[in-house]
Amino acid sequence: MNLICCLFTLIVTVLIPAGGFIFLLDHEEGYSKQFFAGAATYVALYLFSVLPFLSQISNSLVSSGLIAMIFGSALLLGIVSEAARLMICRYYLGYRNMRYKDALSVGFGHWAVEALITVGFNVFIIFLNFSQQGAMVDPFMMVMTGLERLFVLPIMLLLSLLTIYSARTGKYITAGLAAVFHAIFNGTVTLLGVTGMSNINILIVTGLTAVFCLFWVFKLKKLLYEEGTN
Repeated sequence: MNLICCLFTLIVTVLIPAGGFIFLLDHEEGYSKQFFAGAATYVALYLFSVLPFLSQISNSLVSSGLIAMIFGSALLLGIVSEAARLMICRYYLGYRNMRYKDALSVGFGHWAVEALITVGFNVFIIFLNFSQQGAMVDPFMMVMTGLERLFVLPIMLLLSLLTIYSARTGKYITAGLAAVFHAIFNGTVTLLGVTGMSNINILIVTGLTAVFCLFWVFKLKKLLYEEGTN
């Protein structure tokens, strides 16, 4: 049972990211540059999040209360994340030519690198040393971790669609909407964890958010990229 659960999370956090990258690399239209743009967004977000002035802002929110601190910090990171995506797509990709599949590739790249770094590498090491470490694996938590990373994918795709549309059209309110949605989701999940909600209930909230985002990912193909051929 432990091995099956470990294999599931390995597929989600290592094989799907790697397989997706190979598919985008070999695709006749070529989306590897978009993939790396998404990866760069995650790296930029990580680098910005450890900057002292961001930590100081977050710490200054402590006196405002738990909710203000959590959602204030989440909003700050949401703004930084979408601003980084906006700038990377604008100056690295040539945003005026970007279409629906380009935006999805950026979102997938962000998700894939985050999944690999935060979960995938550790699970891969456990899998390679399963005879020694397998007994220590909690199968329930392992599957929960894999599902959580899988549910985040549609969220990343939707955020990328909104922000890249903003870069392409100059309607920066759309990027602002993405930042706010990003903050609401992250803040809600953090607040639920702090207040003691069980992991399974938090996963259900994440799953419902993923379904909502997946609906809009398909919906926005027509609404946002009618002029594109893909």
